[in-house]
Amino acid sequence: MIRGNNLARIFTEIVSIDAWRTSFDTEKESATVHVDLSFLEANLGSEEESKVRFNLALTRAELVFCIPATEPLKVIQNSVDREPSVEGLQKYMRENRTGIGFSADAALAISNRPFASAGVAASTEKRHQDVTVTETTVPVSQFSMKQSTDQHGNYRWEITSERGQTLNGKVWDPVKRPRLSIKRFKNTTIQPSCRVVVKCRRQDFFISNLQLKSNSRGINLWKSNKEAAASAYIASKISELGFATNNFDEPFVEICLAELTVSEEVI
Repeated sequence: MIRGNNLARIFTEIVSIDAWRTSFDTEKESATVHVDLSFLEANLGSEEESKVRFNLALTRAELVFCIPATEPLKVIQNSVDREPSVEGLQKYMRENRTGIGFSADAALAISNRPFASAGVAASTEKRHQDVTVTETTVPVSQFSMKQSTDQHGNYRWEITSERGQTLNGKVWDPVKRPRLSIKRFKNTTIQPSCRVVVKCRRQDFFISNLQLKSNSRGINLWKSNKEAAASAYIASKISELGFATNNFDEPFVEICLAELTVSEEVI
Protein backbone atom coordinates (compact mmCIF):
# COMPACT_ATOMS: atom_id res chain seq x y z
CA MET A 1 0.00 0.00 0.00
CA ILE A 2 1.14 3.50 -0.80
CA ARG A 3 2.28 5.88 1.90
CA GLY A 4 2.49 9.63 1.66
CA ASN A 5 -0.14 12.33 1.42
CA ASN A 6 -3.05 11.04 3.49
CA LEU A 7 -5.67 13.27 1.90
CA ALA A 8 -4.91 11.87 -1.54
CA ARG A 9 -5.40 8.31 -0.34
CA ILE A 10 -9.01 8.58 0.78
CA PHE A 11 -12.05 7.40 -1.18
CA THR A 12 -13.87 10.47 0.07
CA GLU A 13 -17.11 9.78 -1.79
CA ILE A 14 -18.11 6.94 0.54
CA VAL A 15 -15.66 7.10 3.47
CA SER A 16 -14.69 10.05 5.66
CA ILE A 17 -11.90 9.39 8.15
CA ASP A 18 -9.61 11.30 10.49
CA ALA A 19 -7.22 9.75 13.02
CA TRP A 20 -5.07 11.19 15.77
CA ARG A 21 -3.43 10.30 19.05
CA THR A 22 -2.80 12.22 22.22
CA SER A 23 0.73 13.18 23.22
CA PHE A 24 2.62 10.43 25.00
CA ASP A 25 2.30 10.66 28.75
CA THR A 26 5.81 11.32 30.14
CA GLU A 27 5.24 9.01 33.12
CA LYS A 28 3.44 6.04 31.56
CA GLU A 29 4.62 6.58 27.96
CA SER A 30 1.05 5.95 26.77
CA ALA A 31 -1.32 7.72 24.39
CA THR A 32 -4.91 7.21 23.25
CA VAL A 33 -5.81 6.71 19.57
CA HIS A 34 -8.95 8.38 18.22
CA VAL A 35 -10.61 7.68 14.87
CA ASP A 36 -13.41 9.76 13.37
CA LEU A 37 -15.13 7.45 10.87
CA SER A 38 -18.23 8.20 8.81
CA PHE A 39 -19.86 6.54 5.82
CA LEU A 40 -21.79 8.26 3.05
CA GLU A 41 -23.69 7.46 -0.13
CA ALA A 42 -21.83 8.69 -3.20
CA ASN A 43 -23.12 10.01 -6.51
CA LEU A 44 -20.60 8.76 -9.06
CA GLY A 45 -20.10 8.98 -12.79
CA SER A 46 -20.38 12.73 -13.34
CA GLU A 47 -17.17 12.77 -15.39
CA GLU A 48 -17.68 13.23 -19.13
CA GLU A 49 -15.74 10.08 -19.97
CA SER A 50 -17.80 7.91 -17.61
CA LYS A 51 -20.26 5.57 -19.35
CA VAL A 52 -22.61 5.31 -16.36
CA ARG A 53 -23.85 7.26 -13.39
CA PHE A 54 -24.96 5.60 -10.17
CA ASN A 55 -25.14 5.79 -6.38
CA LEU A 56 -22.62 3.81 -4.36
CA ALA A 57 -22.69 2.84 -0.68
CA LEU A 58 -21.30 0.12 1.57
CA THR A 59 -23.11 -2.65 3.41
CA ARG A 60 -20.03 -3.61 5.45
CA ALA A 61 -16.55 -2.29 6.18
CA GLU A 62 -13.55 -2.94 8.44
CA LEU A 63 -11.37 -0.50 10.34
CA VAL A 64 -7.92 -1.97 11.06
CA PHE A 65 -5.32 -0.47 13.40
CA CYS A 66 -1.76 -1.30 12.33
CA ILE A 67 1.62 -0.93 14.04
CA PRO A 68 4.63 -1.63 11.78
CA ALA A 69 6.92 -4.34 13.17
CA THR A 70 9.83 -1.89 13.42
CA GLU A 71 7.96 0.60 15.60
CA PRO A 72 8.50 0.59 19.43
CA LEU A 73 4.77 0.52 20.16
CA LYS A 74 2.38 -1.93 21.79
CA VAL A 75 -1.37 -1.88 22.27
CA ILE A 76 -2.60 -1.76 25.87
CA GLN A 77 -5.06 -4.66 25.73
CA ASN A 78 -7.52 -3.49 28.37
CA SER A 79 -7.93 -0.17 26.57
CA VAL A 80 -9.39 -1.64 23.36
CA ASP A 81 -12.99 -0.59 22.66
CA ARG A 82 -14.66 -3.98 22.34
CA GLU A 83 -18.29 -2.89 22.72
CA PRO A 84 -20.76 -1.67 20.05
CA SER A 85 -21.32 2.05 19.84
CA VAL A 86 -24.40 3.46 21.59
CA GLU A 87 -26.80 5.76 19.79
CA GLY A 88 -29.58 5.77 22.37
CA LEU A 89 -31.32 3.74 25.05
CA GLN A 90 -34.27 1.48 24.49
CA LYS A 91 -36.56 0.25 27.28
CA TYR A 92 -38.30 -3.10 27.35
CA MET A 93 -41.22 -3.53 29.75
CA ARG A 94 -42.48 -6.91 30.90
CA GLU A 95 -45.74 -7.05 32.83
CA ASN A 96 -46.85 -9.98 34.95
CA ARG A 97 -50.41 -10.08 36.29
CA THR A 98 -51.52 -12.26 39.18
CA GLY A 99 -55.28 -12.74 39.65
CA ILE A 100 -56.75 -13.02 43.17
CA GLY A 101 -60.40 -13.89 43.82
CA PHE A 102 -63.17 -15.96 42.32
CA SER A 103 -64.24 -16.34 38.73
CA ALA A 104 -67.66 -15.25 37.45
CA ASP A 105 -68.78 -18.90 37.44
CA ALA A 106 -67.81 -19.25 41.06
CA ALA A 107 -69.79 -16.13 41.93
CA LEU A 108 -72.84 -17.50 40.16
CA ALA A 109 -72.54 -20.79 41.99
CA ILE A 110 -72.39 -19.04 45.35
CA SER A 111 -75.36 -16.83 44.51
CA ASN A 112 -77.44 -19.91 43.78
CA ARG A 113 -76.76 -21.34 47.22
CA PRO A 114 -79.79 -21.07 49.51
CA PHE A 115 -78.14 -18.99 52.19
CA ALA A 116 -75.95 -16.84 49.99
CA SER A 117 -76.76 -13.13 50.06
CA ALA A 118 -76.68 -10.88 47.00
CA GLY A 119 -73.83 -8.87 48.57
CA VAL A 120 -71.62 -11.92 48.85
CA ALA A 121 -72.30 -12.88 45.24
CA ALA A 122 -71.46 -9.39 44.02
CA SER A 123 -68.20 -9.25 45.95
CA THR A 124 -66.97 -12.51 44.48
CA GLU A 125 -67.32 -11.10 40.99
CA LYS A 126 -64.58 -8.53 41.65
CA ARG A 127 -61.02 -9.57 40.65
CA HIS A 128 -58.00 -8.10 42.41
CA GLN A 129 -54.66 -8.18 40.53
CA ASP A 130 -51.10 -7.45 41.59
CA VAL A 131 -49.06 -6.07 38.68
CA THR A 132 -45.25 -6.35 38.58
CA VAL A 133 -43.47 -4.32 35.87
CA THR A 134 -39.83 -5.06 35.03
CA GLU A 135 -37.88 -2.50 32.98
CA THR A 136 -34.68 -3.41 31.14
CA THR A 137 -32.56 -0.74 29.45
CA VAL A 138 -30.24 -1.81 26.63
CA PRO A 139 -27.99 0.24 24.31
CA VAL A 140 -29.03 0.58 20.67
CA SER A 141 -27.23 1.90 17.59
CA GLN A 142 -27.76 2.12 13.87
CA PHE A 143 -24.47 0.22 13.50
CA SER A 144 -23.49 -3.29 14.53
CA MET A 145 -19.83 -3.61 15.51
CA LYS A 146 -17.69 -6.72 16.08
CA GLN A 147 -14.18 -6.33 17.45
CA SER A 148 -11.50 -8.93 16.72
CA THR A 149 -7.91 -9.34 15.52
CA ASP A 150 -6.82 -10.28 12.00
CA GLN A 151 -4.30 -12.91 10.91
CA HIS A 152 -1.45 -10.47 11.58
CA GLY A 153 -2.60 -9.70 15.12
CA ASN A 154 -3.92 -6.24 14.23
CA TYR A 155 -6.98 -5.01 16.09
CA ARG A 156 -9.97 -4.47 13.83
CA TRP A 157 -13.62 -3.47 13.98
CA GLU A 158 -16.12 -4.96 11.54
CA ILE A 159 -19.00 -2.55 10.94
CA THR A 160 -22.40 -3.41 9.49
CA SER A 161 -25.82 -1.83 9.66
CA GLU A 162 -27.97 -2.89 12.61
CA ARG A 163 -31.06 -2.44 10.43
CA GLY A 164 -29.74 -4.39 7.46
CA GLN A 165 -29.31 -1.25 5.36
CA THR A 166 -26.28 0.48 3.87
CA LEU A 167 -23.77 2.26 6.11
CA ASN A 168 -24.62 5.90 6.58
CA GLY A 169 -23.48 8.31 9.28
CA LYS A 170 -20.88 8.55 12.04
CA VAL A 171 -20.03 5.20 13.63
CA TRP A 172 -19.02 6.42 17.11
CA ASP A 173 -18.08 9.54 19.03
CA PRO A 174 -14.36 9.85 18.20
CA VAL A 175 -13.52 12.03 21.21
CA LYS A 176 -15.43 10.17 23.92
CA ARG A 177 -14.72 6.72 22.50
CA PRO A 178 -11.07 6.25 21.52
CA ARG A 179 -10.28 2.99 19.74
CA LEU A 180 -7.46 2.00 22.08
CA SER A 181 -4.33 3.18 23.87
CA ILE A 182 -0.73 2.54 22.87
CA LYS A 183 2.46 2.36 24.92
CA ARG A 184 5.89 3.55 23.77
CA PHE A 185 8.83 1.37 24.84
CA LYS A 186 11.84 3.35 23.70
CA ASN A 187 12.66 6.93 24.56
CA THR A 188 13.54 8.46 21.21
CA THR A 189 13.29 11.87 19.62
CA ILE A 190 11.61 10.29 16.57
CA GLN A 191 7.88 9.90 17.03
CA PRO A 192 6.80 6.28 16.44
CA SER A 193 4.28 5.70 13.68
CA CYS A 194 1.01 3.77 13.42
CA ARG A 195 -1.85 3.87 10.95
CA VAL A 196 -5.48 2.93 10.34
CA VAL A 197 -6.90 1.26 7.24
CA VAL A 198 -10.50 1.06 6.01
CA LYS A 199 -11.22 -2.05 3.94
CA CYS A 200 -14.17 -3.82 2.39
CA ARG A 201 -14.84 -6.69 0.01
CA ARG A 202 -16.10 -6.37 -3.54
CA GLN A 203 -19.45 -7.80 -2.45
CA ASP A 204 -19.83 -5.03 0.17
CA PHE A 205 -20.48 -2.40 -2.51
CA PHE A 206 -24.15 -1.54 -2.99
CA ILE A 207 -24.95 0.04 -6.37
CA SER A 208 -28.29 1.76 -6.92
CA ASN A 209 -29.94 4.13 -9.43
CA LEU A 210 -27.70 2.78 -12.16
CA GLN A 211 -28.13 4.70 -15.44
CA LEU A 212 -26.35 4.41 -18.76
CA LYS A 213 -25.35 7.72 -20.33
CA SER A 214 -26.87 8.25 -23.74
CA ASN A 215 -23.72 9.86 -25.15
CA SER A 216 -21.43 6.97 -24.17
CA ARG A 217 -19.35 5.28 -26.83
CA GLY A 218 -20.19 1.64 -27.32
CA ILE A 219 -23.57 2.19 -25.68
CA ASN A 220 -25.05 -0.97 -27.22
CA LEU A 221 -22.29 -3.05 -25.64
CA TRP A 222 -22.80 -1.56 -22.17
CA LYS A 223 -26.59 -1.89 -22.33
CA SER A 224 -26.20 -5.65 -21.93
CA ASN A 225 -24.23 -5.28 -18.71
CA LYS A 226 -24.52 -1.96 -16.90
CA GLU A 227 -23.17 -3.62 -13.74
CA ALA A 228 -19.90 -4.30 -15.58
CA ALA A 229 -19.66 -0.63 -16.51
CA ALA A 230 -20.17 0.39 -12.89
CA SER A 231 -17.58 -2.14 -11.70
CA ALA A 232 -15.09 -0.85 -14.25
CA TYR A 233 -15.68 2.70 -13.02
CA ILE A 234 -15.14 1.73 -9.36
CA ALA A 235 -11.98 -0.25 -10.17
CA SER A 236 -10.59 2.71 -12.12
CA LYS A 237 -11.43 5.13 -9.31
CA ILE A 238 -9.71 3.04 -6.66
CA SER A 239 -6.70 2.51 -8.90
CA GLU A 240 -6.36 6.28 -9.35
CA LEU A 241 -6.09 6.61 -5.58
CA GLY A 242 -3.10 4.28 -5.55
CA PHE A 243 -4.69 1.11 -4.21
CA ALA A 244 -4.40 -2.30 -5.82
CA THR A 245 -7.49 -3.66 -7.56
CA ASN A 246 -6.26 -7.09 -8.63
CA ASN A 247 -9.06 -9.61 -9.16
CA PHE A 248 -11.64 -6.88 -8.68
CA ASP A 249 -14.43 -9.06 -10.08
CA GLU A 250 -13.89 -11.63 -7.31
CA PRO A 251 -16.65 -10.95 -4.69
CA PHE A 252 -14.40 -11.72 -1.71
CA VAL A 253 -11.36 -9.73 -2.83
CA GLU A 254 -10.29 -7.16 -0.22
CA ILE A 255 -10.26 -3.53 -1.32
CA CYS A 256 -8.46 -0.77 0.55
CA LEU A 257 -10.62 2.35 0.60
CA ALA A 258 -8.52 4.54 2.88
CA GLU A 259 -5.18 4.44 4.64
CA LEU A 260 -4.26 7.11 7.15
CA THR A 261 -1.25 7.73 9.35
CA VAL A 262 -2.24 8.50 12.94
CA SER A 263 -0.94 11.98 13.65
CA GLU A 264 -0.35 13.69 16.98
CA GLU A 265 -3.29 15.87 17.95
CA VAL A 266 -2.99 19.65 17.74
CA ILE A 267 -3.72 21.35 21.05
